[in-house]
Amino acid sequence: MDFEYHYTKEQSKFRSEVKEWLDFNIPSDIDGLEEYTSVDYVSWERFQSIRKKIGQKGWLAPSEKREFGGAGLSPENVLVLVEELGKRGLQWILEGGVSSLRDALHSYGREDQKDIYLESMAAGDMTVWHHALEPGVSIARNDSIVRAYLSGDDYILSGTDIFAGYGFGPDYIWVLAITDPDGSIEQTASFLVPARSDGIRLESKDSLVEGDFHTVTFDDVWVPSHCLIGEDGYGWDIMQATLFSYSSVEYPMAKDRDVSDLIKYAFEHHKHGEALIHQSFFQQLLMEVYANSELIRILKVRNAWLADTGQKITYEASQVALLEKKAALRLSQVARDIMGMYALLDGKDSSSSFNGKFHMQQRRSIAMQNTSAGPEVQSEAIARQLGLGLQGK
Repeated sequence: MDFEYHYTKEQSKFRSEVKEWLDFNIPSDIDGLEEYTSVDYVSWERFQSIRKKIGQKGWLAPSEKREFGGAGLSPENVLVLVEELGKRGLQWILEGGVSSLRDALHSYGREDQKDIYLESMAAGDMTVWHHALEPGVSIARNDSIVRAYLSGDDYILSGTDIFAGYGFGPDYIWVLAITDPDGSIEQTASFLVPARSDGIRLESKDSLVEGDFHTVTFDDVWVPSHCLIGEDGYGWDIMQATLFSYSSVEYPMAKDRDVSDLIKYAFEHHKHGEALIHQSFFQQLLMEVYANSELIRILKVRNAWLADTGQKITYEASQVALLEKKAALRLSQVARDIMGMYALLDGKDSSSSFNGKFHMQQRRSIAMQNTSAGPEVQSEAIARQLGLGLQGK
């Protein structure tokens, strides 16, 4: 059975066009910068400039219609674009939150909301932080304590929650809030709130990886009803359906850069007079992490295909999330086995390899194993979605 993806002539032609444009427009020193260290203000400004350049091509919303600022690419060419961005460490610039918000607006938004936001997001002129959900997390396990109270036709938001997103301050915050006045967690609403509204306080969350997650406090924030996405009472369903819809950002890269760099390290470094790559123990470790990365790549292609063809996604999103968490933790262990202490050196240390990227990989692998949505949550979700386990549990 052939699991290899075979590219068409059209894809090869489009790849050449993408590579030529990226080579000319993206500075070489930005390659993989986000992989190596936490992004500072100067780097973020550079990334913003690059995002807007890419947005002018329509590539921030590659499958979006041209009337909304997208490129109108086929799923096959979207895959090529994401791979080429991934080769330069820039796949993350597509921002899953913005991509998912586009899906939410198309499916649940009003026409005036589409007119206001879609083209702006596609151009890179709008940054969004979204509620920090994970596949498989049920509303009963969600820690959200943001509540929205009706005040006439509008809402008042109060509470604190954790949000995901890049940068030092978004333009909008995509909020999930409980709207039942009696406190029931079953009634929720989804709001797109201007981040500069009075009463909003942004703080960086104390984390192993700076800049990925943020604490946002809402102190009696007035939110007009036109900020509501979809109907009151269906916020949780809307965000679950769109944050894990496997839009373009979920296409895999052609290869795992971390695994590739670890293999390169094993080729270039020796122990007992022989390159690490030629020693059976290290070969087995590298083969294990390579196989893990290829399995995840194949499953992401499958999930993207399911989404593109309009088929139902059930356990598949939780399955990939679970495998990614386990693979990241295993990769960090293998990196320490192969690199020793050098896997723990950050980019400021002159003895570090790859500008300290494996130091960041170590941090990220631990941060992924969070207590509120760790691997056991995805395991439970897979069992539930497959109809396994005890009824009523």
